[in-house]
Amino acid sequence: MDKNIFLEKLKNKDRVTLGKAFTLIESKKKEDNLFIRDILKKDKSNHISWRIGVTGAPGVGKSSFINSFGSYCLKMGKSIAVLAIDPSSQYSGGSILGDKTRMNDLISEDLVFVRPVPSKNNLGGVSKSTLESILLFELAEFDIIFVETVGTGQSEFDLSSMVDLFLFLVQPGLGDDLQGMKRGILESINALIVNKADLDIKAAQNTLEQYEHSLSLLNSLENYYFGLHTQHSAQACQNFFHHCQNFFKNLVEIKEKRAHNLTFALNRLIENIALEKFLQEKKNEIDQIKKNVSESRVSILDAMDTLSKL
Repeated sequence: MDKNIFLEKLKNKDRVTLGKAFTLIESKKKEDNLFIRDILKKDKSNHISWRIGVTGAPGVGKSSFINSFGSYCLKMGKSIAVLAIDPSSQYSGGSILGDKTRMNDLISEDLVFVRPVPSKNNLGGVSKSTLESILLFELAEFDIIFVETVGTGQSEFDLSSMVDLFLFLVQPGLGDDLQGMKRGILESINALIVNKADLDIKAAQNTLEQYEHSLSLLNSLENYYFGLHTQHSAQACQNFFHHCQNFFKNLVEIKEKRAHNLTFALNRLIENIALEKFLQEKKNEIDQIKKNVSESRVSILDAMDTLSKL
């Protein structure tokens, strides 16, 4: 496979080539990983995509929001890429990959590419392939890249180092969610939208005010965005779009933030790679320990001691 031709097809947003590129990223074969990394290294363009992370509790409407706001962005002439991370079964490892079905207005558009991926064993779904996927979309020069997390906690820390604008979605009347949020997660977001505000507009407004007040006690709210969103509100989409335009105007600040965050992202990648290597090299011993625990031959504490000595 000629790398220059492959790169050219990616630049043209060729769907087949994009699909092949993701297959290479997710492959367990070393030669596939090396090939796609060589492709990513070949990119010398100065294109800066809007990297927008979207998180929130399950059922808050993350995919529906991306479908609604993404459709508005499309009308504004923007090309859209979506990395939609679906939760995987802890037992079978399988994933429903249903996020794509909730983006019906986007998936048929030529300037849109939606990639649903299973979270597998990665908490929140963010893994070493997530950053490569973002870089791939940027190489293909998509104007806006949405990354939707599973919303389980750790993912927010990891993803905040890979995106520029991090949006937290909540529902009307669910201000109690704030009590359960870790301070570090609250400090990592810089936009908050009450989704499905049309369910109860008064409750939505109260929820927004509660979050805005609470967050003001933790952070400086400079360059923050707070808003309400309803499924078919062009005005709500327009307001957030204008905020994004202003936010991404300062390319120097964006580049500085990305450079700063790379250290954190690299540390997480090192941890993931080290864990993956440990699990591969000690697979037989770990499987035996699991079997011993499941058969009540050793206690969980003894198993922990054994694992620490591997």
